Amino acid sequence: SALFSRAALLGQFAAICTAATGAAASTLARRGINVPTLQNMPSYALLSTLFLLQKDKEKPDHWYKWFFLALIDVEANCLAVWAYSHTSLTSAMLLDSFSIPCVIFLSKIFLRARYNVKHLQAAGICLVGILLTVASDALSRNIGGRGQGWFVGEALLGDFMAISAAALYACSNVAQEFFF
Repeated sequence: SALFSRAALLGQFAAICTAATGAAASTLARRGINVPTLQNMPSYALLSTLFLLQKDKEKPDHWYKWFFLALIDVEANCLAVWAYSHTSLTSAMLLDSFSIPCVIFLSKIFLRARYNVKHLQAAGICLVGILLTVASDALSRNIGGRGQGWFVGEALLGDFMAISAAALYACSNVAQEFFF
């Protein structure tokens, strides 16, 4: 249907924007520029503009819930951008998939969602991939092939930041479904 096609295209556009943001954050981090809030400001300005342009009847009157969700999302974005300055781009992007098992867990608890065995197996495979990524960073001496003497401890700090960001993204996504 046309609605499905539009949603799929918008989803692909969002994925491309996310990948571009990650690549830009990694490039800026390599150059010693670390401004996570400023990097995410255009995204939030666009979202705020779209929110304000909604018809009055569609605007939620629970602004404090939106504020809480925005706060969680901003913190997740800051952690994600900081992760790029401590670990490789590949690790940060792979570890972002931790949001999938987190969403499954949180939606099962708060939304009473039901999942079949295939969903849980996929989440398990995702967790194994995350563990392998962190183990790879722990065993690696030169993270990302950058030749800049990145220490394993710093890479693991970046991994922890990426995992924390993914968990916060999951909290934000499930809370949106729960509140609205």
